[in-house]
Amino acid sequence: MESEQPFLKCACDLCGQRIEYPASYAGESTTCPACNAEIILPALAAVAVPPLMPSTSPPPPLPAQPPPAPIESEDEGVDDQEGHTEEQDYFDYLESEDGKIDEQVERLNFDWANNYREVTRDEVKRAWHHVKSKTDKAPETTELLDALEELLEDFRYHSPARAGYQMFYCIHCRGGIEYPFPPLPPGKGENYIKYEDAIWIPIVCPHCGKQTEVMGKWRDA
Repeated sequence: MESEQPFLKCACDLCGQRIEYPASYAGESTTCPACNAEIILPALAAVAVPPLMPSTSPPPPLPAQPPPAPIESEDEGVDDQEGHTEEQDYFDYLESEDGKIDEQVERLNFDWANNYREVTRDEVKRAWHHVKSKTDKAPETTELLDALEELLEDFRYHSPARAGYQMFYCIHCRGGIEYPFPPLPPGKGENYIKYEDAIWIPIVCPHCGKQTEVMGKWRDA
C-alpha cells in the first residue's frame, strides 16, 4: 500500500482562516474557503505531520498458554511516547497564546514589511494584551497594528517602497532602507519565489552607519 503524503497547514493572510493541504500542493494558488481571497500555499507553513497508517499485518495467533510477562527495559517504548508527545505539544502550542503571538510576529514582520518597521516579540505581546483588555477574542493583525501605533511612538505607517524596490529596516536603529528588488531566477515568476530562496547580504545603514542586512539576491538567479 502506498503511504499517504504529509499535510501542511497555513492561515489566510486576509482573514486568518486556517487551511490544511497536501504538501505536494505547496507553491500553488488556491482560494480561501472563508473569504475567497487568492492564496499561495507556502512550503513551510507548518511542520508536516504524516497521517497515522493503520497496521496491515494480521494479528498474531493466540497462544495455548499465556506467555510470561516480558521484562521491559527502561528505554523500551520511549521513542513512540516521545514522538506522540512532541506532536501533541506542537499542536497545543499553535493553539496557545504564545503560539498565536509568534504567528502574529511573523505575519507583521513579513506581510507588512513595506509599511512598518520590524517589531519585536515583546512589542507584539504588549499590543496583544492591550487589545485583549478590551475584548475576549484573539486580536486580529489589523487590531495589533492599531495598538502598536498607539503604544509605540516610532511605529508609524510608511508609504510602500518605489516600484522595483523593497523596504527593509535596520536591525540597530530601525531606519527604513529602500533596496532594489533582485532579478528573479530564470523561469520563475514573483508568485513562485519562496522566502527561503532569498540570500541576505550585508550593507551599511545610511541612518546609523552600522552594518545590517537586506535581501540582495535569489538562489539560482
